[in-house]
Amino acid sequence: MKTSAELDEFLIGLGANGISSEGLATVEGYIRSCWDKGVEIVLDPSLQGAYGTYNPESNTLTIGAPALSDNIQLIETFEHEFIHVLQDEIDGLSNSSMSPLGLPVNAEGFQAVSAANITSDPRIQALELEAHSAEHALDNPENTLMRAACPIEQQLAVSYAAEGLDPLEASLQASLDAPLLESFFG
Repeated sequence: MKTSAELDEFLIGLGANGISSEGLATVEGYIRSCWDKGVEIVLDPSLQGAYGTYNPESNTLTIGAPALSDNIQLIETFEHEFIHVLQDEIDGLSNSSMSPLGLPVNAEGFQAVSAANITSDPRIQALELEAHSAEHALDNPENTLMRAACPIEQQLAVSYAAEGLDPLEASLQASLDAPLLESFFG
């Protein structure tokens, strides 16, 4: 998607699929901000197995089939991938290096990174942890469900990571400790 006419056509299609006016404004904002930074947006219905990707070498944000078919997931994917755009921008969009922004991380981010079995490269884990955390912390106008309070396992994982444990190790340790604490407190 490279032109305003293509953007308008995409937004009209989203509106026909029931996205709210707030959701439309959110999607348009992410796309226009990417364009302002020189980042190309690609809508790729053939992309399976991922909601979206960001390639720092080509400065391309791609939205895949799973996100294109679900308004909530579409916005969450833009939230997540846009964090990667900002992580790339902090190191300069003219190269392929990325750095964490220093945003706060949360239990949902730890859980997503752990569940996705993301590479063992700590640098990539840090980037993904930040993006997943932001995705869960940002307001999604299409998500009318309230998020459940963090169970003790998630709270433990955040605490362990804050004390210096690797995010994956923190999540694993929390999964071992949480049942013990829950049985103790009954």
